[in-house]
Amino acid sequence: MAYGLALGVGQFGLLFSAIKLGMPAGLASLVVQVQGFFTIGLAFVLLGERLSRFQALGALVALGGIGLIAGERFEATALVPLLMVLLAAFFWGVSNIASKEAGRIDMLAFVVWSSLVPILPLLGLSLLFEGPAAMGEALGGGVSWPILGIIGFNGYCATLLGFGLWSYLLARYPAGLIAPLSLLVPVVGMASAFVLLGETMTGLEVVGSALVFAGLVVNVFGPRLWARRRKAIS
Repeated sequence: MAYGLALGVGQFGLLFSAIKLGMPAGLASLVVQVQGFFTIGLAFVLLGERLSRFQALGALVALGGIGLIAGERFEATALVPLLMVLLAAFFWGVSNIASKEAGRIDMLAFVVWSSLVPILPLLGLSLLFEGPAAMGEALGGGVSWPILGIIGFNGYCATLLGFGLWSYLLARYPAGLIAPLSLLVPVVGMASAFVLLGETMTGLEVVGSALVFAGLVVNVFGPRLWARRRKAIS
């Protein structure tokens, strides 16, 4: 229940609503990655996980990169959608802690069953804020093959496969090690936009992306590289 409400209602509900209210999709995919730091903070407070100096340093470096990339785009973003995406990132962090607390279970089944939880709350919120007319219009005249493809991708690829594997990793490794890996999402997104859509990256975005990669390298491989270095010296 906690995982389904946090991820399905909190994260996706706020994220998609923020995009509808004018938050650029690319910037949304960037800002929501602060979930990594929410996850680390929640794991520290609720689970007693300790941060290594490499994890702290890697997070700070990557956060600096996120800040550089976001600084290029914040001017076009309204405050309310931005705050909604930040809140969505917090709920993603909550869902990470919930999946970690579930332990070493069948994570695919966990994600499948938790996907039933958001249906009624999201339906109620849609009726409350959008109204029955908007729902009828969307179902009656707005369904097409591309939309069905998007729904299928979000349901099966992103949710079941993506979050199933994500929860599997969180259940077996420290949250501080796994959560920052999601910072690759905006970097991959901008690179894909450059290759597939012809979008260009500014100098600050290139520097910021490099910092994100550097932070991830420090966070994930720093302890191993340091241990090897000390062993070689001794």
